Amino acid sequence: MPRATGGIAVPDDADRELEQELREQEAQRLLLAAQLLLRQGRIAEFRNTIDQLKAQTPDSPALPELQWTWARHLLTQGRADDLEAALNELREREPESSSLRELEGDLHRLRGQRKPAQEAYKRAFELDAGNAEAEQKYAQLALFVGEEERDRKRQEQLFEDPTKRRPQPRNPLLSAFYSCIFPGFGQLHNREHEKGLVLLGVAAIILMLLVNAMVIVPLQKISHEIRDRGGMAPPDQFAAWREHLGLMPGWHWVLVILGILCFSGLQLYSVIDAYRTARQEVKEAGKLGI
Repeated sequence: MPRATGGIAVPDDADRELEQELREQEAQRLLLAAQLLLRQGRIAEFRNTIDQLKAQTPDSPALPELQWTWARHLLTQGRADDLEAALNELREREPESSSLRELEGDLHRLRGQRKPAQEAYKRAFELDAGNAEAEQKYAQLALFVGEEERDRKRQEQLFEDPTKRRPQPRNPLLSAFYSCIFPGFGQLHNREHEKGLVLLGVAAIILMLLVNAMVIVPLQKISHEIRDRGGMAPPDQFAAWREHLGLMPGWHWVLVILGILCFSGLQLYSVIDAYRTARQEVKEAGKLGI
């Protein structure tokens, strides 16, 4: 209860705590109501709520949250000029914060200003080492800027010395088709000769082992039987071949299945790799304007 001091009621600590709790509850109610307006697309009403709070209760705990929500909404909508105005409002409350610097980086990035965006993200991470999102954005932008710089230097080299121009990029679908014919053909078509020869050699070895296990070994046994019979061949050699296959031990079939899986996996890798490599060459050629 308030204490009377000189005829003036002075609130005690319990009253202050209750008043603070009521203010927080009211702020939470306003925040939820405003967020609902934003989700429903009632943008004008949401903005009016912010303006009313600024005019009537500028110290409301809900106001900063609503301003941040409004700024992030503007970012998702790509409204750079309005976002800059929202950032100016936020600077009045938080002149220097990690979240503010991160949002500044988002604004620069939205406008295509990569260097200032990179500096803003770096500053955001310096202010708060726990801001993993700002660190990730900085790393992504640094990688992008690095690639852009390499492309620019490559263009200058091509302009100064046209002999350094790469050959015409291959068709990705055609490269994948060649790898479908046999592993390594697509890589050879892409001018990756070492990789193509390795894939081709490994695939050829696996294929020879499969042919040996499925064809040569049974035929050798059939030829031995013919020799034991004095040169008399079985009436149905195909049936004899199938019979010998059926007599093969279990471990033999395990090796055959493993060989088939290895060959299939190698061919699948060759197809995907050939397609991706050719597509990357086409993409780089487009960047460099060749």
